[in-house]
Amino acid sequence: MATQKVSKINKAQKDSVFTLLFGDPEKLRDLYNAITNSNYGPDTQIEINTLNDALYMNRINDISFTIGKELVIL
Repeated sequence: MATQKVSKINKAQKDSVFTLLFGDPEKLRDLYNAITNSNYGPDTQIEINTLNDALYMNRINDISFTIGKELVIL
């Protein structure tokens, strides 16, 4: 009988990789353009406003930013 190894996913580590990668406004712009089929250029202002430990039950939003006049929360 084979035994299966159960591994736990480290959500904090996955979150930190995601926020590190998309903590760069240029990469956020590329991501946003890709998922919305838009064409914001490098002159478009992006403001990152990710919340840390400020939401219900210590949850943290991964990435929150404004691009143009839109608020985006991933």
